[in-house]
Amino acid sequence: MDCCELAVYNAKLAKDIAWGAFGLVALLILCLFGYHLKVRRDQLELTKRTLKLEKKNGHEQHQIDEIKKKLEKLETKS
Repeated sequence: MDCCELAVYNAKLAKDIAWGAFGLVALLILCLFGYHLKVRRDQLELTKRTLKLEKKNGHEQHQIDEIKKKLEKLETKS
């Protein structure tokens, strides 16, 4: 094997290593992006759940306020 064949072999090996590194970096970026999307989806679900519970709590608080007003009216009549 002369020096030219060795240079070609090393160039092919370097190219393969570079493609492998590029593939690994791309895979890691995609994994990170997928994790970010999962976290974002979970945050949106929690926000929706929180808004739903706050709406329900507001409705219940309105009912409690109405019952308190009725109770005050009944106490003032007595």
